[in-house]
Amino acid sequence: MTKKILAVSLALCVMFAASSAFAQPRRQMRQMPPREYCYGQESMMYQPASFEREFGREHRRDFGGRDFYARFSPDMPKEIRAMMTEAAKLRIDLDEALYANPVEKEKAFEIHDKIMKLEQDIERWKFVQRVDRIEAFRKQREERRNRVNAADSPKPEAASK
Repeated sequence: MTKKILAVSLALCVMFAASSAFAQPRRQMRQMPPREYCYGQESMMYQPASFEREFGREHRRDFGGRDFYARFSPDMPKEIRAMMTEAAKLRIDLDEALYANPVEKEKAFEIHDKIMKLEQDIERWKFVQRVDRIEAFRKQREERRNRVNAADSPKPEAASK
């Protein structure tokens, strides 16, 4: 009989504990701070910022992110696309040189210089495109202002009456 009473009381304690846990007021989930990713925003693998600072990994700007349409625009010349492809391949080679057991410094510096040259050429092309868009916008705005001013000015025959 004591075993039955003990079993019933134990079952009641478990039920009360479980029901009290469900009865607690729930807090809304807080917004988690953004994680710093090693390989870009869409990668599931992430490391703390100290990892990136310590091992020199930069946030990969060429894949994913905000500037997707500016990088892969339809009017991009084939030479620029080829430069971007070559830079991506060189980044893989650079990772290989950096993570070899004895670090291949000379090879890493050589590959890094090639990557920087390619990125400089690509960024130069992007900047030229940006300046051209700004000039086209300003020209269009001036034309629009001239049309509005011409429409608002009184007609010469209406002014003489």
